[in-house]
Amino acid sequence: RHTRYISVTGVQTCALPIFRAKWRVFHSFDGPTQYHAAFIGGVKLPLANASSAPALGSGSTDFIGGATISRDGLRYYLWTSALVRINGEAFGRKLGNQYRYDAAFGFRPWIPKYTGIDPLFVLEFNGLTAGRTIVNRAVQAPTGGTILAISPGFWLTRRNWALQGAVKLPIYQNLRGNRPAFDYTFVLKIETHM
Repeated sequence: RHTRYISVTGVQTCALPIFRAKWRVFHSFDGPTQYHAAFIGGVKLPLANASSAPALGSGSTDFIGGATISRDGLRYYLWTSALVRINGEAFGRKLGNQYRYDAAFGFRPWIPKYTGIDPLFVLEFNGLTAGRTIVNRAVQAPTGGTILAISPGFWLTRRNWALQGAVKLPIYQNLRGNRPAFDYTFVLKIETHM
């Protein structure tokens, strides 16, 4: 389940191909409770059109790295992760690097049967700090900053299908330049694993 957590709160970029891999370096059992630790690596390829209006991609090759640890139990789940995205330069433009840090607590109100619906309620803390964008070697003032948010959500899983939903609510924003603050974000997701 910690894999799904990373996919939900990890680096997400619309319409761009991001390839990621996770190497689990620690896995331990204590009865029904499992403990995990893993490293994450990835790359974003510049395959989307960067010259269209609006651009569908940055045109750069970007690299992702990080780590995650988790405790998965029958009733309670705990996760934490940290990711960095090092953005490359293309067309004289380099987006600021991004640092993401997340933690989550999950609670299962009842233990389901193996073939039944498995409910999990989750409360996440999400943080994002972005550096400033550089265009033609000039730092762009109204870019970068930090956003902290809490995200209550749920997972409903039955066998290899899952319905996930969450609302991200900013609790702290320090954005550089005269930019409007971010509002809430709602995510609803259906997953299946073959």
